[in-house]
Amino acid sequence: MKMIILSSLLLLVIPAVNAFPAAIFNNPAVHDSLIRAVSEPIQRRSNSSLANLVNGILNGSLPGVPFPSFNLPLGLGSLLLEVPPVVAIGRKAIPDADHPFQAPGPTDQRGGCPGLNIMANYGYIPRNGITTLTQLLWAQQEMLGVAPDLAAVLVALAAIAAVDPTTLKVSIGNVDSRTSGLLSLVLGQAPGIFDKGPVPDPFVVTNYSKCSPLVSHNEYEVDGSTAYTDSYFVPDGTTNHFNSSKWATAIQIAEENGGVFGPDWLADPSPDRILFYAANGFAQSIMPYSDENGVPTSPTIAAISSFFGVQDNGDGTYTKVPEKLLPGPDGVWYRRSVPLTGAEQVLIALQAYLAHPVIFGTNSGEPNSFTGSPDQIGSVITGPDPLCLVFTEMQDLIPSYLKPVQNAIVGLSDMLLAPLRLSLGC
Repeated sequence: MKMIILSSLLLLVIPAVNAFPAAIFNNPAVHDSLIRAVSEPIQRRSNSSLANLVNGILNGSLPGVPFPSFNLPLGLGSLLLEVPPVVAIGRKAIPDADHPFQAPGPTDQRGGCPGLNIMANYGYIPRNGITTLTQLLWAQQEMLGVAPDLAAVLVALAAIAAVDPTTLKVSIGNVDSRTSGLLSLVLGQAPGIFDKGPVPDPFVVTNYSKCSPLVSHNEYEVDGSTAYTDSYFVPDGTTNHFNSSKWATAIQIAEENGGVFGPDWLADPSPDRILFYAANGFAQSIMPYSDENGVPTSPTIAAISSFFGVQDNGDGTYTKVPEKLLPGPDGVWYRRSVPLTGAEQVLIALQAYLAHPVIFGTNSGEPNSFTGSPDQIGSVITGPDPLCLVFTEMQDLIPSYLKPVQNAIVGLSDMLLAPLRLSLGC
């Protein structure tokens, strides 16, 4: 799956643990503490309705939570997110009659995230790839079985990286004028989620198209993908170019681990996979069809290849095709019955990382100069503290073109992050 920063940020405890000596990772107490920090919210899930929690925050019905409205500059009004319908929880056949598969057309936006692409291919978000935040919040829950708390976090970073504040629209691919609102005339065109901006013009500091290189690159997504070329190696600097060789490597690792994209594939200790855990954890948590009990089935190579939109040419090479759901034996793809929460996705990532932990650090620009970093955030490795720290770090990613409306964007992201923050005890 295309590595999206938000998903890597769902490695919530990793920044806290990766700074410590290797002996720390061999301590069962540390393992237990980290697992407990993210598994307890899963155990509490049955005691609260995540859907009611999220929508209560969004519509202001929770005590002490004001109705969200954030003022924009220049008399352009307020930023206000519409509340999506509450999605009924349970196993469900996807797609329904209103959402048939349709391959994207020449003007439809698609990027490097198969989850976003597949929602557009089935019309759960607009097929042109230009979606509002409200549509994106609903579609993740309705089509893919993502819980409201995790869906809201994913939407929060989309807002931080690539939203036009006056339309609340984002492009799931590259820059597109169809996201534009009144504020675009002042701040410049908002980027797409998978954009890399051009070389900055030092004399023009108010227009996105001239002053904001890498505007959304490294904010919603980063280099280091299972199937896409890193931005440095492509002429236009975007990160949505399919790479057959990378996918061949992913297939090889899956074949070496039972022919599935399961926990062993996710935990493979290859050196270029450290940041993959949370994003690629979706391969086992939402991409396969669910069985009669609503539990995701085995993430086979066929199922994951179809979800990623990759076709095997039979000669060791692969071709990019539109992303599709691979149905089960009865010809139907079923959504999982219990929605995937943020805490559950973090747990998948954490267990994979702890299978082969790697000490992080830096080098000084020459071979054999690596130095570990034992004090990145001190000794806070237990409880929810490292999880909560990441939420704060996320909001430092607001791109320069949005600085004039930073308060509104931070307010919106605070609102979207609140459900998972509350469930984790932040």
